[in-house]
Amino acid sequence: MKSGSGTSIEGSRSNDLGDRDRLILDDIELSKMTTNEFVLRQFMPNAKPNAVVKVTGRLIQQGWINAFPLFDRQKYFVLGSSTIKLRGLSTSKSRPLGPQTLASAYAIKKYFARTDPSLRLATDVQLQERFMWMDKPQLNTPQAIESNGSEDVLRIVRVDLGGPPKYIAKKCIRDLSSRQTKPEFNQLVSSSRVVLVVITSSEQKQDHIKTAIAKTKWPNVLRFQVYVVPELFHFLAK
Repeated sequence: MKSGSGTSIEGSRSNDLGDRDRLILDDIELSKMTTNEFVLRQFMPNAKPNAVVKVTGRLIQQGWINAFPLFDRQKYFVLGSSTIKLRGLSTSKSRPLGPQTLASAYAIKKYFARTDPSLRLATDVQLQERFMWMDKPQLNTPQAIESNGSEDVLRIVRVDLGGPPKYIAKKCIRDLSSRQTKPEFNQLVSSSRVVLVVITSSEQKQDHIKTAIAKTKWPNVLRFQVYVVPELFHFLAK
């Protein structure tokens, strides 16, 4: 048997994937995880939950995704061995996520699912196409591109994993200052096209973070959004 036959077998198996299946896998690769709820919202909005379960169940059975416990009997999905082999990715992407990575990934998915449906986590390629000044250090934080007519708004997203409000504000300062070496970023800020987003677990913590932010000096036109994802409590309580 020729050495390339394994790849051809994997390639033939990929023919079983439909366009929607590939989009789901693309989303998991970018976002690190998904759930049946997110698949329903993003890719099957007119379907019933049972139909989504059948789709993800098939992808699990075929090895395209792996399932792990989330909370309240829910499961989350990461890429499976078939996807890893087909896309030449690290096998670590098929393993369970660490507690903080899972909490952040879930909160970010929930934030985008509940806000503007056109708002999505941006890929490195998308960010560098729209904001050519970005280099690797500026790509480390999750970000989104919000289209606002002919101008793009940059949303920089941070998840509160239980730190004190002052600590969260300091993290936001770091997100800002790490980019202020770029004149193009400062121009975005001065034109009110940068939003610092903080995702937290409760309205009480939301108020405390807003207070900490208000006590800190920022550029006058910098915009903030402190958003509550109550499900974060499941991760922080562990």
